[in-house]
Amino acid sequence: MKHILFPTDFSDNAHNAFVYAIHLADTLEARITSVHILETNDQENNRVPEKTYERMQKEIERAFVKYQQEAKTLHEISESVLLTDVEMNHVLKEGDFVERFTEVVEKEQPDLIVMGTTGATSLRKVFWGSNTTHLLTKVECPVLIIPENYAYRTIKKVAYATEVEWFENPTIDEALDFAQSIGCTLSCFNIAKVGKQKEQALLKMEDYEYKYRRIGGVTFEVIENSDVLFGIHEYVKL
Repeated sequence: MKHILFPTDFSDNAHNAFVYAIHLADTLEARITSVHILETNDQENNRVPEKTYERMQKEIERAFVKYQQEAKTLHEISESVLLTDVEMNHVLKEGDFVERFTEVVEKEQPDLIVMGTTGATSLRKVFWGSNTTHLLTKVECPVLIIPENYAYRTIKKVAYATEVEWFENPTIDEALDFAQSIGCTLSCFNIAKVGKQKEQALLKMEDYEYKYRRIGGVTFEVIENSDVLFGIHEYVKL
């Protein structure tokens, strides 16, 4: 992984996520591209009233000035964590957030996206609603979501919630590659209801353990819970 994309809305939450991005970039010897999308209503061929067009231009100018200040702020954050050697570029776009950001992803071809979300007191709130959810369905690279107010600490363990399906092997391999690239372990787990579902999950986990038996730093386990999201949330707290 050599290129990290970091979307920012200039908020404290985005700055908190940037701390993760800068540490990962340093570990991976990667560069960072920060992206800000000025959300406006797209108007075909600029066919809008003159006053509306002038107002839109002023908004763009103000956004450009704010983004210049944001670049300085991100540099100050880099200085505060003693990581000023990471290469950084900045991109400003106008329009619908998901559409424009997807375009940036296609052009920049990042290996990883690091972004913040808001008010994440449980995993349900992390994944439901907001631009984050829409973005996850559009991009084809890993996305690391940093919940609000989660202070950075060295990453020692990556967890992957598996559905124990036959087609998941490549995904496990990717998760393992990522974990190894940042020097931590990988824990693959499945949330299963008691009974036949749990029995099947245990059998599949045994298959995984056999396949990865010669690879260190990866474990497989089944967690009993009738609610998948709640089970994941409880597992994360362990």
